[in-house]
This record gives sequence, C-alpha cells and structure tokens, in this order.
Amino acid sequence: MNMDTLDIAFEDYHSTQDFISRMDQYIFSIRNLAVATSSAIIAYAVSENKATILLTNYFLIFCFIFLEYSWKCFQEDAIMRTYKLEDMIQNSIKGNVNAVYPYEFGLGHVIRAPSIRKILRLIFKKDRWHNLMFYLIILVANSLAYFLFSYYNK
Repeated sequence: MNMDTLDIAFEDYHSTQDFISRMDQYIFSIRNLAVATSSAIIAYAVSENKATILLTNYFLIFCFIFLEYSWKCFQEDAIMRTYKLEDMIQNSIKGNVNAVYPYEFGLGHVIRAPSIRKILRLIFKKDRWHNLMFYLIILVANSLAYFLFSYYNK
C-alpha cells in the first residue's frame, strides 16, 4: 500500500469512527425517548385510574427495541469496517507486503439494511446483553406498575 492510499485509509478510518459516534448519539436519544415515553404512560395511567393503558407500554417498548437495534445494525457494520481498516493500516505500517487487501473507500458498500435476522442476532449476542437489559428493566418497571395498580384498585 503506497502512502497516498495509506493517507486515504486513515481518513476513511476517522470518518468511520465519526459515524460510529453519531450512531451512539442516536441510540442514546432513542433510549431517552423510551424512558420518557414509558414514564409518561405510567403517570397517565395512574392519574386516569386506567390500568389497561399500561398494556400499550409493552408494544411501545418493543418498538423502541426494534428501532434501537436497527440503528445498532448500521453501527455494527461500521465497527467491522474499522477492524478491517485497522488491520490494513497496521500491516502497512509494519511493512507487511504479503497482506493483500482489496481497499474500497467509504461506508456505502459496507453498511447493509437491517433485517429481522440480523436484529435478532444482535439482541441475543452474548457480549451485548447490557443493551437488552436496559429495556428489560423498563418492562419490569411497567409490569410492577401494572400489578401494583391492579392490586390496590380492586
């Protein structure tokens, strides 16, 4: 890899890292919206004395899970891209001429549309359990609110 291609690869690496950071910001916004919406639904159900409204919260939480993991699919593709770029740059710096990489600039050819299969694979990935745990805590809080509400309003 010549120096011009190496400079372009460095620039590509930095733009990919920026993309990953933007995805983190979007995911954080989705989580904020999930907490705010769930809290508002619980508060509304309690103030209106209607426990059945809490059942809609389950549907909305699953929608937020799907939305977050759709964005996470884009982020995962970009993360895999950075691993390949890091390996390519490292081998070029070491002077390893035996390592051949078909280099293409940009993220457009790497990022694929999310699919149900890919989303489910991400949800059940062992090293990503903490992402799903966030929503499970919201679901548990909603369930507790529903059962406590039903118990005290008999």
